[in-house]
Amino acid sequence: MWYLALAVLSADTAFRSRLEGLSRAQFTDPAVTADEIHYLAAEAMRDIARFRFDDAARACRDGLARIETGAPKPYEIAAKATILCLEQAIVAKDSDRLAASISARAERQQAYYQKGTNRNFPAGLLDIEGLGLLTLAREQGLRIAVESVCLPLALVEP
Repeated sequence: MWYLALAVLSADTAFRSRLEGLSRAQFTDPAVTADEIHYLAAEAMRDIARFRFDDAARACRDGLARIETGAPKPYEIAAKATILCLEQAIVAKDSDRLAASISARAERQQAYYQKGTNRNFPAGLLDIEGLGLLTLAREQGLRIAVESVCLPLALVEP
């Protein structure tokens, strides 16, 4: 997901096209285990980038349903719930829901990266996944009006 976000943000069409074409089997490694919500969030982003909104909506629904089962670990839920909600808003082409999801994502990122040793992670300075999704939202014609330190909208301006 992170690599696709970087490709989208950098406007690297060749890299983006290559990543958009990958199936889950091609972007995962059987030796690495992660909760299903990570894969579903990545597939939703890929499908939004490919304009396959029904598939993206299904991945978002499945990811959020999995969260409701309590199966993922709490930190996985915190990390992916806001991403899945952003993706749902993009799929629904709902600017109001997108604004609420952006605010929730920004609050989550700021709260997480202000705790203890989390402050030492450079990922707390810039939300690459969130910015990648906001760029995809702009491509869909959605209005983005929320500003955040970790989601600087100037980076996704056309």
